[in-house]
Amino acid sequence: MYFARKAFIAYLARVSIILRIVCTFTYTCVAFRQIKPIIESLVKEVKITRIETERRKLLKGIYQDYLKARPPGEWQYLPEPDTRRILEIEGFKEFLEAPFDERGDIFPGYAVAFFPDFIDNWVKGHQEEIVGILPDLEDAEETFEAKVQRLELATSVVTCRDCNDSSHLGLVLVGWKNICRHLRSTSHGYPDNCQTYEVNHHAVAAAASLVSCVGLDPLTTTMDDMNRRDDRFMCGTCLPEDYRGRRFMRVYTWLECVCYFLSLLLFF
Repeated sequence: MYFARKAFIAYLARVSIILRIVCTFTYTCVAFRQIKPIIESLVKEVKITRIETERRKLLKGIYQDYLKARPPGEWQYLPEPDTRRILEIEGFKEFLEAPFDERGDIFPGYAVAFFPDFIDNWVKGHQEEIVGILPDLEDAEETFEAKVQRLELATSVVTCRDCNDSSHLGLVLVGWKNICRHLRSTSHGYPDNCQTYEVNHHAVAAAASLVSCVGLDPLTTTMDDMNRRDDRFMCGTCLPEDYRGRRFMRVYTWLECVCYFLSLLLFF
């Protein structure tokens, strides 16, 4: 309703502009005959825009209902309902490009049949982008599945370049689920999802140092291995802080420690 009202207001504004263009300031029969073809074109344009919006809204609504039927724990790792890629599904092309006489309808069961492949392609496409930034292993041929599994290593630290200047949310991302969750987010002040990622070699070195510090192998230790240990670390260069008459040292989880290390590099 809001978008229809907004489009109508814009339509009235354009009619006013047309009246000024033809130097007609009084809405008479003669004036109407002069601007009738232009108004008819505007009405047709507004109608097409309204029908296009309604069709897109219908498809996104069906997809949203499909997501609700899946386990809630999966929602944060799936494409959002407002993603433009839903409208690019080949099976919806005929419905979206049908004559704009009316909105038309699409059977939900028919639309839902396309969503599993759509989600699989979305996940695989992003995984290919992320594993593509991982350094190649020496003297080793890796399958795609092996590269995805390598994302779970504690030393496979990925940084989002789109948001690390405005926040630390994407500063340290380890494991596919954490990366995927961030993929669905947006940078502060930007309408699109974060898209630029890199392997931060400083973070990799910091993570490897922490893994070695607890007596584990950086080449095989996973993020889950470190999380299960739940160790705490202190910065060896920071001075004690005073708080309410007491002196203390801050302690960090291993991920907090890596993030703190990178934040110091950015600060200095």
